[in-house]
Amino acid sequence: MSPPVEWGESSMHFQAKRRTGFARWLWLLVLGSALTTATAQAQNSNPAFQTFFTTACGGALGGSAFESRCTDNGGGDPTGISGDGEVSLTPSQAIAINETGIGRLISKGDQTVAVIEDTREEFRDADPPEIALMNRWGLLLNGSWTGFDRDQRGSARGYEGDTFGVQVGADYRINARSFVGGFFSYETTDTDFDQQKNNGLNFVAPSNNGNTDADQYSLTIFGSYNITDALYVDASILGGITKYHLTRRAVYQNAGRSTLTSVRAKGSPKAADFAVSWGTGYDFNLQALSLTPYLRFQYSFSDVESYSESDSSGMQMHFEGDRQDSLLTVVGLRGAYVLSTAWGVLLPQVRVEYEHESLRDRVNSQSTFIEDSSRTEFSIRGPSPDRDHVNVGVGVVFVLPGGWMPFVDWEGLYGNSQLDRNQVSLGIRHEF
Repeated sequence: MSPPVEWGESSMHFQAKRRTGFARWLWLLVLGSALTTATAQAQNSNPAFQTFFTTACGGALGGSAFESRCTDNGGGDPTGISGDGEVSLTPSQAIAINETGIGRLISKGDQTVAVIEDTREEFRDADPPEIALMNRWGLLLNGSWTGFDRDQRGSARGYEGDTFGVQVGADYRINARSFVGGFFSYETTDTDFDQQKNNGLNFVAPSNNGNTDADQYSLTIFGSYNITDALYVDASILGGITKYHLTRRAVYQNAGRSTLTSVRAKGSPKAADFAVSWGTGYDFNLQALSLTPYLRFQYSFSDVESYSESDSSGMQMHFEGDRQDSLLTVVGLRGAYVLSTAWGVLLPQVRVEYEHESLRDRVNSQSTFIEDSSRTEFSIRGPSPDRDHVNVGVGVVFVLPGGWMPFVDWEGLYGNSQLDRNQVSLGIRHEF
């Protein structure tokens, strides 16, 4: 990058004494404009990546595309990358893999709790309860959508996306107080990274900084037991695998801003996913109204393997694996009201819950250029997670003749300074 301009103090003082009136104000205006421009340009840079690139060039493999990038600054241009190139090439897209992975597990825990509660509601409203034992088996078919939008924090890029999922499973009522069940889930997530802003001289950023497609396959086993007519405990366990397809889009621009090289690096890592949840609650029944305070704990982890990108630009990288662990404590209150109709029972529901994250840490991404024999490492950390927030949900369950029970549920995330999230679940359960 070009060295900063140095101003001589004595010459400035001499000129200032000679300038009066309009000329003096014009001089101050020009100087202020120059300082503002310099500050804006300085903000669009990442000196840490510049240092990393320069050091890695010392180990560039002979004849490689990476060596060509290291020598693009010929003809007397200064060595290195432009400030816009530094920002564009900083590989913070990898941070989103673990962030979205653990986020899916947390959402899946909420969906599992909703399935358990809806099944319990149907049994609770059977009159007498022994009627529910006449059909011990139930089939589940659910669909879900989750939309999320994460703000940029520091060097970590912002992103937004959607998750669509389907769950197919069954449950079995053991006796009048307990039931068990399980379901297989498939979810697909599409994440788009925000576009880089503040285009500099001769620099044109791509329309976005890439995207991630994720396919998750998981199996969940759950159970519920009523200790008394009002006090219950729930538990669930999940195991799964996620296959990612990451495209990192960037632009390499040399320090002299005379060369632009498009980067479209692709990688396909996998991740092992696990979650276990335990909760308890107490039902207060006030005729048709029930109020249920509850407490739940969920431990989750997503372990992403190391992977290497493919591209012909020379800027493709190898990323080390990373694991994210989460421990959630959830305290909430749920209300439901029984409305009997000629065609069945209608159960509108509402819930408010406070979540606290105890274990989740900043995502750490470590990478090296593939064509760098010295394996110089670049490390970037994501933002500290927001540990306290509130979930608000509303839903309705229909208990229909013939053992049919459709439902729909919405939940929104509030109080998180970094993330917006909404999710909708709908499905049907049939007893036989």
